[in-house]
Amino acid sequence: MRRPGPHLLDGLRQRRERHRQRHVFLRIGYGVAGVLVVLGGILLLVLPGPGLLVIALGLAMLALEFAWAERVLERALVRLEQGIDRLQNRRTPSEDHRS
Repeated sequence: MRRPGPHLLDGLRQRRERHRQRHVFLRIGYGVAGVLVVLGGILLLVLPGPGLLVIALGLAMLALEFAWAERVLERALVRLEQGIDRLQNRRTPSEDHRS
């Protein structure tokens, strides 16, 4: 199974090249939408909903325009992958008591 991580950014970099050819007003609108999605994700951190997922989606949108957003997204994907590894390697308490 292929997990999230920096390899996802390869496709993002290809999309960025196509995105840069779009009209400037479309690019500005897309950037504004990315900021709104990130803000919505921050709200969902305290409200019921998938806040971290929405923030990652907003960062992916912003990464088409801004290198800083790509760096933040890459760090988030690496941490997500590390978290998945920890969850897979962690033993449940019921498994410890059976031994």
